[in-house]
Amino acid sequence: RIVSGVTLGSERLIAWAGEAPQLTVRPVGYTHDGGVIRRIDNFVSINSALEVDLFGQVNADMLKGRQLTGTGGAVDMMRGAALSGGGRSIVALSATADGGKVSRIVAALGPHTAATALRTDVDYVVTEYGARRIRHLPVAARAQALIEIAHPDFRAGLRDQWSEWTRG
Repeated sequence: RIVSGVTLGSERLIAWAGEAPQLTVRPVGYTHDGGVIRRIDNFVSINSALEVDLFGQVNADMLKGRQLTGTGGAVDMMRGAALSGGGRSIVALSATADGGKVSRIVAALGPHTAATALRTDVDYVVTEYGARRIRHLPVAARAQALIEIAHPDFRAGLRDQWSEWTRG
């Protein structure tokens, strides 16, 4: 059985969706409802992000203080996954942006950047350099785990920034 909130794609896909008995289209109030998601064992949410800071906070919709997109259902899916028996949430992003000039694992979200998802909403963060489970890690271990999956060119700088903050 397939439940979807929207069907986007080719004419062939739309035609199939209109005839498929295994497909049910429901409103977002249903597809994103934590009470509905929690009934799906092992539910996995996979969301993208623009950046993740060393605390595990996710920015998925702002760049340089400007909102680029809406938050969509990312947080609904993450929280639904947390309620699901065996569920987990994954944030996947490339380690760099701007042709490798900018790290997407950052020390902290910028001063004019709101967090899309809280650090408590994320189980795993994945880049092309690995995957780390950060849920329930103490703050310092969380930072270390995220530095490990940052692009190698940015790891030392992230470590230095973290050390500077924690020296107090």
